[in-house]
Amino acid sequence: MQAKKLKTMKVKITILLLTSFFIISCNSEEKISLENAKFDNYFFNSKNIPVVKGKVLNLTDDEIINTKIEYSIVTPFAGNKRIVKKNGLLNPDGTFELEIDYAFPYQQIWINVGKYYYTGIYANKELYIELDANILRTKPVYINGAGVRYLGIDGAVNSLLNNHILYKRKKQLNIRNLISMVKNNKKLDYKTFLSKYDSLHALLYKIDDEFIDKNPSPYSYLIKNERMSNYYRELCDKHEDSKEPKMAKNLFKKIKKHRPYLVSNEGSTFYNYLFAYIEKRAGTYDKYEIFNFKDYSKLTDLDTKNMIEFSRIKDQVNKNQPYDTIRLKKLTRRLNLSLLDTINAFRTLKTINYIDTVFKDNKADLLKLQISSRDPQGKLTLFQVVFHNN
Repeated sequence: MQAKKLKTMKVKITILLLTSFFIISCNSEEKISLENAKFDNYFFNSKNIPVVKGKVLNLTDDEIINTKIEYSIVTPFAGNKRIVKKNGLLNPDGTFELEIDYAFPYQQIWINVGKYYYTGIYANKELYIELDANILRTKPVYINGAGVRYLGIDGAVNSLLNNHILYKRKKQLNIRNLISMVKNNKKLDYKTFLSKYDSLHALLYKIDDEFIDKNPSPYSYLIKNERMSNYYRELCDKHEDSKEPKMAKNLFKKIKKHRPYLVSNEGSTFYNYLFAYIEKRAGTYDKYEIFNFKDYSKLTDLDTKNMIEFSRIKDQVNKNQPYDTIRLKKLTRRLNLSLLDTINAFRTLKTINYIDTVFKDNKADLLKLQISSRDPQGKLTLFQVVFHNN
């Protein structure tokens, strides 16, 4: 009996040692975020572009032909570049591989495989998805479940993060709905809003801690990091409203330090929302006086005449004298159009100067990326302003 107990104890100790070794090995790997000083080298090394492959087992020939793969890759860019949509097909043997363009860490990819499977996966190094059609025909899977296996280097982190999404799913969604209601309730004063907002998030932190306690993993930090990305991004969105009080210094200091480790909906929109708040704080969209731009652009002769007439009418307005309201509106519209490039450059420069004043190089570059990602005019303006001032 004693020998049996000793043998059992040895097995437990061996498992514990192996688990500890696994955790230490995983934690020894450097955490790469978009703000990491070494990210440039990581990004421009094509070997770091993650590989996602998979196979759907037990499909008929007709099912293989008719099963389409649709997937959307989350990026840190802004506007219509934030989500890159792609399509794929199954090979004759049921295998597939996703086309990924960039070497971003833990890229979230929303993937739909026919009528069998829909989820968000996380591509960091190498992931293999195995789907069993015999099970999924009768019960398709959302996020994770029977008939789905996440394998390869990224298998464990995908199982963990997707199982976390499903953990107390209804409760998580109910809390998120309450947070949205509190955030959009214009009747709440700021202090009450913040108290309720923090209290509701505390409930989500508790759920996270419960899940992590039941599912210990070296990747648990990603769960907490993702939650904080959501917490901070919503606060940035709240404070973008000019009617709300200015963000407290302590809160802004914490937001400045936050680094998303996943290029996910939460991580990517954190930068989007922070940039929108920065634009407001920089005074980018404050009212401006058109006449102040009279020397800032290559005005045509007609523009110059319009500017002089505009100035004369504005002088009448300031002196409470009668003036032609229709003519003033027309001149304002025409001059705004003529000065569009100049005004865009002026606003962009205000944003860039503020970003450079407040943030370190890596985060500053990420926030400026939000300007260049918007549209061709945004890219041109950024190029002109940056190179004009260097």
